[in-house]
Amino acid sequence: MKGMYNVKLPYPYTPGWEGAGTVVEVGGGQTAQWFLNKRVAFMKAHEIGSYKIGGSFAEYAITNIKQVMPLSDDTSLEEGAAYFVNPLTALGMVKRAKELGATAIILTAGASQIGRMIIRLCEKYGITPIITVRREVQAEMLRKDFGCKYVVNTSLNGYEKTLGKACQKLRPSVCLECIAGDVTGDMLKYMGFGSRLILYGLLSEKPASNIDVIGLIGKSQYIEPFLLTNVLGPMTLLEYIQYVLEAEPLLKEILTTTVNARFGLHQITEAIEFYKANQTAGKILLQPALTPALHPATAPAKL
Repeated sequence: MKGMYNVKLPYPYTPGWEGAGTVVEVGGGQTAQWFLNKRVAFMKAHEIGSYKIGGSFAEYAITNIKQVMPLSDDTSLEEGAAYFVNPLTALGMVKRAKELGATAIILTAGASQIGRMIIRLCEKYGITPIITVRREVQAEMLRKDFGCKYVVNTSLNGYEKTLGKACQKLRPSVCLECIAGDVTGDMLKYMGFGSRLILYGLLSEKPASNIDVIGLIGKSQYIEPFLLTNVLGPMTLLEYIQYVLEAEPLLKEILTTTVNARFGLHQITEAIEFYKANQTAGKILLQPALTPALHPATAPAKL
């Protein structure tokens, strides 16, 4: 929303990574034809270098076959609107941690919506998360509602000692990091030889920094990016279908999303300000049906 992605945008440009709606038109091919008139969750069309196709904050959107997920009859469009980016990102990163042999990980900003998904997935895959948060109310919520044993409030004096003890005990070999700034370098210091930091966000709005280069080289550590579109892009259609089928049974319980508020498209400014003030309380939905100038619609996706 702030134009911080490393892509060129033609203005005016319609933002929006994901949404849900009904497919009203398709291109050629039997697979695409199957989606006609189907309700789907979708992500904006994948583009490299520059974005020329608008996003989901619109009455109609265009995407491609590997950016859609059919919705079951018992799934609402409201639920489906948050079925794509966070759930598939969380699943991809935890599967990557498992692939790397991690039995424990560090998870920054663990009270976020995607953080909660990662915590549930870690339980499923037998991985112990060491979680950082910035407020004690978040720490208590994770301990009480999620049963998390290792939660560290980084706003408290001496948190470094608490985090260090947990890391010394569990030996995390992967960190899922979404804050950047000094936090990236800080988290690397708590991990050992051959460990890997997977960077997937920029909540601090600052470049990843505070990295002890000698320590990074000496401990043979790695920093690896994760962006869902870059993971899905190289997949064959069959690989993509298998990925979605793995995620589908998890969407109702493990990969659930809390919706905090709903706004019409004409209320985008208010929606952004509300989200900025309530970031960990849940997702904000933009609904064309709440926009007076538009006919009641389901925000159809054009495939």
